[in-house]
Order: sequence, then structure tokens, then C-alpha cells
Amino acid sequence: MIIFARTRYEYSSYQDFFRLVEVSGFKTCFVDEIDIAQDHTYIFTPMNGEVAPHLRNFSGTRRAKIIWWNLERPHDETLPSSMNTLEGLVDAVWVSDCYFATLNPRFTFVRLAGHQHYGLRTAVRHWDVCHISYLWGRRLSAVARLRSAGVSVTPEAWGVKEQNAVVATSYLMLTLHQYEVYPIIEPIRFAIAASYAIPIVSESFLDHGAHDLVVISRPIDQIDQAIIKLLKDKDRLAEEGRKLHYKLCLETDFRQEVEKALS
Repeated sequence: MIIFARTRYEYSSYQDFFRLVEVSGFKTCFVDEIDIAQDHTYIFTPMNGEVAPHLRNFSGTRRAKIIWWNLERPHDETLPSSMNTLEGLVDAVWVSDCYFATLNPRFTFVRLAGHQHYGLRTAVRHWDVCHISYLWGRRLSAVARLRSAGVSVTPEAWGVKEQNAVVATSYLMLTLHQYEVYPIIEPIRFAIAASYAIPIVSESFLDHGAHDLVVISRPIDQIDQAIIKLLKDKDRLAEEGRKLHYKLCLETDFRQEVEKALS
């Protein structure tokens, strides 16, 4: 049995990940409920202080397979210590960016796909751009340039109610990196955009396998002008959204990618 384990501390961005888990029909538990004596596969994310103590505390015969789906970034200050903390406690580490997977021999690439039952899809549009991210630093500056040009940008949106209201009614999703180094995609946002059939405009990244999933990618200082130009062709954006939905929610989906990785 495949079981996804969540932390008791709730992180806003991971609400979306576990919504994908649930609509895909997987069982869930909390990380402190992982039963290492059972012949199950447990997949947990994110890595925080709750995980290692529970795994270390087990003293019997281990039968479970434990996987960390690492959706953080290599520049995140917690990542190097996380890898050391989990030494000998996990059987695999999954990442969802092809370039990221090359940075550590312990990483296995697993695509994070969407799901057709994740959220509402509608032809109604109230917003130009949604982003689903904490706006600060370099992200905030890029969004400020868009707003000053008259582009409507949604507030943050976590959970089904808010995302059905703003993501489903946006022309495109903007995804910007939190840090300048390691230009790696934001896989949860890709899965959400695909689920809503909303096209993606991304800051430049190195995962060449994901280039067919975005309308365009540009350096952060050029992305506002690219979006302004794109918004003049609403029919193209609608078609690109449909293509993305097909690629990550119909041609495959969240459950199929997980099962393929475990086969």
C-alpha cells in the first residue's frame, strides 16, 4: 500500500500537494503515524523536525519503504542538514526537476503531475495573472512592475475555495524562483496550473524536459514585458492552458507518475 505522510505542522504551500494526493485516491497519515513494521510504502513531504525522531525511534524489524519527496530547493538553508539528518532513515529521495536530480546521486527524478479533479475549470476570467507564492524580495519587485503597468495580479491563494476563485479565473500563472541561484522549476505550481488548465509563464530554468510545459520562460527582469505582450492574445493562452492540462492531467496524472516511479 502507498501512503502519503504529512507533518502535523501545516505549511500553506503543501496544502496543495496533499489535495493532489487526496483527489488521486491515496491514503494519508501523519509522519508520527508511519508504521515501519508494516509492509507499506510511505512518502513524506516536507522534511521538518517531526520526521527523523519518529523514524529513529523504531527499534523492531523494518518492513516499510520510506521515501522523502523533496520539493524544496538546493539553496534552501535546511536542505544540506536535511540530507545528513535522514542518512540511513530513508530508502529514496525524489525530486521533481530534471536538473535538480543531477546535483546529488541519491536523487531520483519523479514528475509531479496534476489531476483533472483537483479544481474548477471555467472560461470565466477576472484576473490577468495568478502566482500562488509568498511575495517578497525579487518576486515582489517583479509583481510590482506588472501591477504598475496595469496588469491585474491575484493575491495569494491556498486551498480549494480560494484557488477556485482566483486561479481558475486567471489568464496565466506566473512562477518566479525564490532565489537567484539554482534556477529550478516550482513543481507544485506546475501541477496546480495544469489541473486548472491555466498556462504557465516561468522565470528561466535549467530543466530542459519541462520547457514544453510553459508558454514562455524569461529572465526575471524581462518577464513583465513578456506577460504584457502575451495578454494581448487570450485565445493562445486558453489553448496553451488546455495543452498543459492534457499533458499533466490526462496523458498522465499524479497517481500514474507515483505508481510508475514505484514499479
